[in-house]
Amino acid sequence: MEAKDFARRGFRSLGVAYKKNDGEWILLGLLSMFDPPREDTAQTILEAAQLGVPVKMLTGDAIAIAKETCKMLSLGTKVYNSERLIHGGLSGSVQHDFVERADGFAEVYPEHKYKVVEMLQQRGHLTAMTGDGVNDAPSLKKADCGIAVEGSSEAAQAAADIVFLAPGLSTIVLAIKTARQIFQRMKAYVQYRIALCLHLEIYLTLSMIIINETVRADLIVFLALFADLATVAVAYDNAHWEPRPVEWQLPKIWIMSVILGILLAAGTWIIRGTLFLTNGGIVQNFGSVQEILFLQIALTENWLIFVTRGARTWPSWQLVGAIFGVDVIATLFCLFGWLSGSPEITSPPDSWVQSQNGWTDIVTVVKVWLYSFGVTVFIAIIYFILNKLSWLDNLGRKNRSKKDTMVENVLGHLQKLAIEHEKDIKTGKNRFILMEKATDSDDDI
Repeated sequence: MEAKDFARRGFRSLGVAYKKNDGEWILLGLLSMFDPPREDTAQTILEAAQLGVPVKMLTGDAIAIAKETCKMLSLGTKVYNSERLIHGGLSGSVQHDFVERADGFAEVYPEHKYKVVEMLQQRGHLTAMTGDGVNDAPSLKKADCGIAVEGSSEAAQAAADIVFLAPGLSTIVLAIKTARQIFQRMKAYVQYRIALCLHLEIYLTLSMIIINETVRADLIVFLALFADLATVAVAYDNAHWEPRPVEWQLPKIWIMSVILGILLAAGTWIIRGTLFLTNGGIVQNFGSVQEILFLQIALTENWLIFVTRGARTWPSWQLVGAIFGVDVIATLFCLFGWLSGSPEITSPPDSWVQSQNGWTDIVTVVKVWLYSFGVTVFIAIIYFILNKLSWLDNLGRKNRSKKDTMVENVLGHLQKLAIEHEKDIKTGKNRFILMEKATDSDDDI
């Protein structure tokens, strides 16, 4: 009883006994040993849970010690003996649900660890495993991300994907945050580039069909160059991390990108349409259609990255500086008519006379800046509203279907039937017993 009491308090017990010759063993007493978790472990587990990464404890200690350790780490109270995985009479979805809901398993052997990892993967979870011993190698190899902690054996390090050189698990949380920041940058850039391509394709195609006009090829080259120069700094931008696991939601990315591209094209068409007005629209004194369109397209496309990156963090000075630099160059193009070419005759004709040298007055340039800023703000509002739509926010995420559950049940029962005749080495009984289910008081399945 004393050993059990020690175990309930998280202590391991070592019995000390002696015997004389062939006599009986006489117990002298118990040595209690306590191996507390690291000080930062509880905080690491809490941060992982906040990031949508639940942690399960797999330990070879007795179940009483495991439960006490889980309490210390705030892991939960659903800790079960590993025998429930094999001898509990569970199969199919019931067994997988049992593993998903459990907070940990005690008295585990290597095969139990492997089975837990395998069943979580079958449920569609990306599973990471930490370990340090030779017996952890199969599970580390099976996991999507095997992590060998500091001081682990060579076998564990060889099977793992990541090897820690310093003690503690806090690096895992840092790695998760960093990975999600990188993912956020990639997703923002993909949406940005798709929207830019659609912007020019939609506007140029319609302008050639409707008014027989296009933007000069050399100006289009500079538009692409400016966009590339501005987005090089995306790698140095400040990105946020999502509070839940991320994945490529391609349908959502395409829908968002198409909407952004259409809005950009509409903004360019509106400013082009004002030039047909009797008062010249946005032009105050003189200007060039080519340069005005060039400046408007350059500004809205460069500023779009501020929309797709999100507003949870401030942009880095590298990103702001790069975008401001190319915007200044685009403004100089418009002011001095660089590569503007000769004035073109459009149908319907513009209601004002274009400057012969391609120059644009400063007042018109300021109005183009203000108009482009307004277009960007409007696009940002639409982007924010779309991200708040629950159906769109979850579009493309993998959800478990009824078909998956049916297949899981069939395979589970086939596995039980296939080895029902086999005897368990430890108990001498059938390895699985059909229609039998454990009824422990702590089972909530």
